[in-house]
Amino acid sequence: MLKRMFALSNQGSRDLNKGIAATTLSNLCLIAPVSLLVMVIWELLNVISGQESSMRDHAALFICGTVVMFIIVFLTQWLQYNKTYTVAYKESANRRIVLAEKLRKLPLSFFGQRDLSDLTTTIMGDCTALERVFSNACLLYTSDAADEEDSVDLGGRAINKKKKKEKKKKNKRYTRRSKKKQH
Repeated sequence: MLKRMFALSNQGSRDLNKGIAATTLSNLCLIAPVSLLVMVIWELLNVISGQESSMRDHAALFICGTVVMFIIVFLTQWLQYNKTYTVAYKESANRRIVLAEKLRKLPLSFFGQRDLSDLTTTIMGDCTALERVFSNACLLYTSDAADEEDSVDLGGRAINKKKKKEKKKKNKRYTRRSKKKQH
């Protein structure tokens, strides 16, 4: 399913699944340092409030736990980066090469009937959007696209462009109606 949805190769599909798993593991490992921080804060609050605290007894344990968690977080982040971003850009390069090969095989009359700048912009925009989705190991929508207010229909058309065209049509209709009412 992911292979067809994102125009991936067999290897790219397997790598996407590995990237999703690595991202999940990485995010789960980020919970542990927060738990340790809560335990330290709890012990510090016990010291401040005058209650009995085992802070001195467990200081070495807290320090060792911090070092171990730092190593675990570092390793999982490294794994996640290599399983998502590095693999994503290799797959994107492969996708662009395959696309260029398909374009090379098209007859010249195809290019004579199309605006080449529009065709290039559409194809490269779609490749970039698929690259972003794949590199972020997210299935339908990336936070980058949300920040840019640029959502992409996987069929190759920007949804916002459709909405803008529809709004323009509605505005034309509205302005025509309002002009008729004024006259």
